[in-house]
Amino acid sequence: MNTYRLVKIEAFPNMEVGTGCTKHYNLTIPGFTEDKQTKLTHIATAYHGFEYYEIEHEMVIKDTGLAFGFVDGQPIKMELNGYKKNFTIKFYINHEKQYGFLCENSLVIKDLIRTLKRDTSLGVKLKEVELNFNELHKYIEQYIGAWFRGVSSRVTSSAVFGADLENEPLFNQLRNDGADLSSIIIPYKGMNIQLSKSGGISSNQSLNDIKAELALIQKIKEEIIDPVLLQ
Repeated sequence: MNTYRLVKIEAFPNMEVGTGCTKHYNLTIPGFTEDKQTKLTHIATAYHGFEYYEIEHEMVIKDTGLAFGFVDGQPIKMELNGYKKNFTIKFYINHEKQYGFLCENSLVIKDLIRTLKRDTSLGVKLKEVELNFNELHKYIEQYIGAWFRGVSSRVTSSAVFGADLENEPLFNQLRNDGADLSSIIIPYKGMNIQLSKSGGISSNQSLNDIKAELALIQKIKEEIIDPVLLQ
């Protein structure tokens, strides 16, 4: 299934279906004046229980290497320090309850949220959620996988897997020693679902269609995430 991230919506422009708005951002790479842009388009008002928007977001990928191409029909090569890449982020919104699910990989979503925080002229203001994993165990049967960050001065991250991590000494030692529990895997309705501390929902398992995926993440929000956020 696709990767989703839950966000709260504090501000959002009123848009008719089929219309869009675009924001250009200057000086994306030092020394260059090439713009990058973020464009928001309203696709549908009733889409499996959500309003459906698409966000075309250009992201600067900072990477080094050699770039090959043509100028005036002549082949050239030059050192590469970064490049722009366009991503289409799908955004499923419940305006009445002021939340939505962004659908893309986590790095792209992080860049979009940073961009919107720096410049609010697009009229979109999103609030990130943070799950308290110390409370999460009250609402699920078990953890079967966990990722920790900041394990020690020499170990930046560590993963633990097993049938019942709540009763695993290593899992509890890492948590008690102050390591940051950043994401977990839980069994849910015959699937293995990964939840991140920042409200991400994903799985390596496949569902039949987008309708089934949206119904699944909505259930997870209602049954697991919402009770934790209310703590």
